[in-house]
Amino acid sequence: MIDVRDIGDFAAAVLRDPSPHHGRTYTITGPAALSLRDAAADLATVYGEPVTYQPLSPDDVRGAMLESGAPEWIASVTKEYLVAYAAGWGDFTTPDFAEVVGRPARPFAEFARDHAGLLRP
Repeated sequence: MIDVRDIGDFAAAVLRDPSPHHGRTYTITGPAALSLRDAAADLATVYGEPVTYQPLSPDDVRGAMLESGAPEWIASVTKEYLVAYAAGWGDFTTPDFAEVVGRPARPFAEFARDHAGLLRP
């Protein structure tokens, strides 16, 4: 996971000086691989109360999204993402962000603290 502010900072760095990035492909990540259980633990720390991750099957998530009115393509893409994430797709980090921006990406816990008021149910 990567903080949306870091995505903006990365894009700004590339746009400020595009020539060294021509033809390059980057995979930007946060500073640590993070499971959804880890994210729930960070949120619990921020809120000072329990937050648990309750996994649902990708098919159940897709069905619930469709029942709530989400477009079919969004429900299907979300299902594919959940399948890939469960298979370890997000279990890595790269140095790309720090090499381009010149600082490490923000950890999820910082994002959670900075946006606690927006994330709280």
